Amino acid sequence: MVRNRLLLGIVLLLTMLFFSLQTAYADEMIFSEDFEDGWGEWYADYGVWEVGILSDPPGPHGGTQCAGTVLNGNYPDHADSRLISAYPHLPGLYLSRDSKDEEIHLRFWHWFSFTTGDYGKVQISVRDEATGEWSAWEDISSSIGGYSSSVWSPKDIDITAYENKWVRFAFYHIADGRYTAAGWHIDDIQFPGISPVIDSISFTRYIPPLLCSTSTITVSAHDPCEGNLTYNWDAQDGGEIIGTGAEVEFVPPGTRFDPYPVRVSVTSDLTHICSPIKVIKIYTEVAYDHDEDGDIDGSDLADFAADYDSEVDDLARFAEEFGMVACQ
Repeated sequence: MVRNRLLLGIVLLLTMLFFSLQTAYADEMIFSEDFEDGWGEWYADYGVWEVGILSDPPGPHGGTQCAGTVLNGNYPDHADSRLISAYPHLPGLYLSRDSKDEEIHLRFWHWFSFTTGDYGKVQISVRDEATGEWSAWEDISSSIGGYSSSVWSPKDIDITAYENKWVRFAFYHIADGRYTAAGWHIDDIQFPGISPVIDSISFTRYIPPLLCSTSTITVSAHDPCEGNLTYNWDAQDGGEIIGTGAEVEFVPPGTRFDPYPVRVSVTSDLTHICSPIKVIKIYTEVAYDHDEDGDIDGSDLADFAADYDSEVDDLARFAEEFGMVACQ
């Protein structure tokens, strides 16, 4: 009987461990702005641009929000405004690459509807490291306009020439005043750069509630550009995160058979680029075939709750043996 319990429990624990690791170490993706949280550090120099929900066709490219020259309406006569990636007092974005064999590209999605004579351009400004002053805006794309794109399309601009410089980007919109249209809409901007890397995460995956009440989570990370890192923690399903740095304690709000997800990422103070988010799954309860009928069902969970004290040692022991470390 004991062997059957252990085997079924082991299978369940190994399954949970597999999915926990698979989620925690997903492929990395460098991504900068989708406007889902509003303006962020973006701003418009002379109005016109808005950030929010786009109900007009074709809607936002991803999520529920995007930026545009008047959302859900036409841009005004004589519009002359930029959507800019950072306020002048902020450092901007530092362009770097992994090797000299790679190019640096700015990528984004856009759709537009301009009348004749109206257009948009992508521009760049470079910061003088000696004076801290920003250069005049320089075009890095040809004019976009003269017709309607009707659907979202990708745009890719090679900016390798600005490697190792601090830059700001702008989406520049101009209207000549004769007629107006829906304008220019921007979404899902991907900035170039080298993302900080989360090298490893160690944590207590399994917290038997009668043995302990917290999980210690330790993150090892580095920034290839040698900036200082800020650790961003989030408990999606509740619970308390104690601490702010590379090592924190997670206190779950209760016990349940579904794991509690905890999210972490790191941000470089040099490049302002954030690493991909890692999701950690922490378990507070596990189930096994308590009545030995070959299935884990509701009666097993009820029996488990009634007879939990006598089983804690076994659960903690094979949890540790198969990688789901139980605190002591």
